[in-house]
Amino acid sequence: MDGVQVPKRIAFNILFQTETIEETSNLPVAYTGPPPSAAALALAKRIVIRDLEEIVANEEDYLLDGLAPDRIEIVRGWMREKRPLGDEKYVERSALAIARLSSEEEMSAYLSDGTPSATPSNDDWMRVTSDFPDEGDEAKWISLRGRYCARWSCETPSRNH
Repeated sequence: MDGVQVPKRIAFNILFQTETIEETSNLPVAYTGPPPSAAALALAKRIVIRDLEEIVANEEDYLLDGLAPDRIEIVRGWMREKRPLGDEKYVERSALAIARLSSEEEMSAYLSDGTPSATPSNDDWMRVTSDFPDEGDEAKWISLRGRYCARWSCETPSRNH
């Protein structure tokens, strides 16, 4: 204030959206490529199991982006309660997505010497996972939102603004 730093508190809203997203032209096209071979799926599963902690942490970092720093590790812990590391369905889904995105040669190179393939865009990732079943994921997020709001309070913004 008047050129002097003054401590302030800043309040911000975190919006959780669990409604079904309506179809728009911006949504990725559903995966229509060929199914990965058994060999490709096996390679992808080896990658997921080897790099599971990093894969999950990267996904969590994406989901937690913008959250207040003092809340990130608390919410990360809650997320891991909902989907523990090593969850078999998560491993299978991730392996299928990686196998759809990468060639056997790319995956073999990555496993042997760490040569990365091109990083897929979020649109590519959404495209190759768009046919995955929900399997109650929405209920997990609603539960997480309830826990967050019970601890830090949430206000639903007016939809008229």
